[in-house]
Amino acid sequence: TAFEELIRNSDVLVDNWGSGAFRRLGLGYDHLSEINPGLVYASITGYGDSDGLKGPYSDRPANNLAIQAMSGWMEITGDPDGPPQSVGDNIGDSIPGVWTALGIVLALETRRKTGLGQHVDMAMYECLVSHIESNMNFFQATGSNPGRSRDRLATAGITFKAKDGNVVLAGLRTEERMCQLWTMIGREDLLEGDARYLAGPGMDGDFYYHHIIPALEEWSSKLGKFEVAARLTEIGFSMGVTQTMTDLDNCPQLEARKMFIETGDTLGGTFRGVKTPARLTACVDSPEERAPTLGEHNQDVLCSLGGMTSDEVAELEREGAL
Repeated sequence: TAFEELIRNSDVLVDNWGSGAFRRLGLGYDHLSEINPGLVYASITGYGDSDGLKGPYSDRPANNLAIQAMSGWMEITGDPDGPPQSVGDNIGDSIPGVWTALGIVLALETRRKTGLGQHVDMAMYECLVSHIESNMNFFQATGSNPGRSRDRLATAGITFKAKDGNVVLAGLRTEERMCQLWTMIGREDLLEGDARYLAGPGMDGDFYYHHIIPALEEWSSKLGKFEVAARLTEIGFSMGVTQTMTDLDNCPQLEARKMFIETGDTLGGTFRGVKTPARLTACVDSPEERAPTLGEHNQDVLCSLGGMTSDEVAELEREGAL
């Protein structure tokens, strides 16, 4: 078939259908590797697709939200007094995509040495569990579930209000740093009296939210968020501004790094898009081209690699097969 001819001439096949879908079509890795022993076959499924590593969830369908919940991300995200929350972007899809790309590179390097391809079995579930490692390590070492406690959030850092948004501050880990903070914003009065204002990482979560943050916001709420971040950065704190999409689109750092390109297609028009963050400094910069539209290269691929004629491809398109 044309598909098998494509496999014969390909380095990599990526499959993100459901678990076992290609096998049910008679196109599993065992069959395809007979056609091309050097094929790297990457499958992305919810819970894994290796026959020898079947678990109770292996045949379940999955999506971004389900995987965020199953992997524990939602349990540690959100207000301590509210329900678990999902992260605001599709990390359940994007993180497995990055790991799949890395897995393919490793398999291609192995093929360079052995001449043989292999199945890269990528489970979305396992990808996100691997990115919650610090929380899992804490639980497995102590038996204590991190959850969304106020004490835990207080230890991680401070999120507080500015005049036009919010700012994040990390690094309040010593009494010296707390003294530096209160002195800088003109609240030397807090250096005497209640020692909890100097407690750093050991501070009580409720005191932190009801006293530390309000005292800090008396100062920060009169200033813009970028000015707050700049002033605290000047005295050595690690700062971040909670940027909106407008902030990101106008960010001078991203502009200086040439992170945006003109992209789009013939259907939706041209617009600014985000470029790959990988910077290979010894290589020519990545081409600033749009992604191909669906089916744009059918003729080129099926004719040059699949052994089909232009008329045969056109017939498949008329039949709705492509």
